[in-house]
Amino acid sequence: MARTRRMKVSGEEAYYHVVSRTVGGEFYLGDVEKERLLQVIRSYGRLYFVEILGFCLMSNHFHLVVKTRSCVDVTDAEIVERVSSHYGLDPEVVRGKDLAALRQKLCDLSEFVRSVKLDFSRWYNRKNRRRGYFWGDRFKSVLLEGGVALAQCLAYVELNPVRAGIVDRPEAYRWNSLSFRLAGRGDFLSWNGMDMGDVRRYCAMVYQVSKGGRLDSTGREQGRIRGDAGEPVSLWRHKVRFFTDGLVLGSKAFVLDAYERFSGCIHKKERRAHRAAGVEGVFSLRRLTAAA
Repeated sequence: MARTRRMKVSGEEAYYHVVSRTVGGEFYLGDVEKERLLQVIRSYGRLYFVEILGFCLMSNHFHLVVKTRSCVDVTDAEIVERVSSHYGLDPEVVRGKDLAALRQKLCDLSEFVRSVKLDFSRWYNRKNRRRGYFWGDRFKSVLLEGGVALAQCLAYVELNPVRAGIVDRPEAYRWNSLSFRLAGRGDFLSWNGMDMGDVRRYCAMVYQVSKGGRLDSTGREQGRIRGDAGEPVSLWRHKVRFFTDGLVLGSKAFVLDAYERFSGCIHKKERRAHRAAGVEGVFSLRRLTAAA
């Protein structure tokens, strides 16, 4: 079967929600494995020009919310420093490499996720004297607009263990970014792409949904949830496909701009921006044609 093309912005910063699952959905990730996976994510976050905004590590998959940096703004000195530090190389050795190629690689979302998954799977297979694939299909990625859509997606990711029935409140789950932030261990996490209003919306969504599933008028306004006051926010307590299976999420203008950028690989009938059900002011773009 032909693979679908991935939507990646080139030459400028961009935000993404990334999801990757184990092969066959097997529950391979215990506490030891999650600790190692997080170490790997943090390590490659220092090598690649990728900021980690949020994460959630589950037993058979992981979520990341990240920002990729524009390769145009990356200097040779930054490349040399990161590569030499990560691999323990003499900076002069790194300066002799193809820095232009390294610049493109270190700003690429696919290369970042590939490195994380490959490093972890090699460690896991060595540890368990195992052979074969650890990860399942290609990772999924949703291109996000900064601001409201980014904050909504981050809240959705943080609520993953609540939806799974593991905990009642997301901060009680050890392996997500919210618990790290509250424990003072989130120095590697960024709020980039969100202003204070967006952060308040994020907090309102996380706490209102987890504490009882109802939003008062203030919470509903901050969370941008439609409906009457006191309406159950069941949307956030179940899987929402546009956060994980969509292609683009943001304002109508952002989604239509993405269509113009990637029009060569999108079905013509998908040109319109689909309203994200239950979330005011947020739209999604759904399907791609198969790549040759």
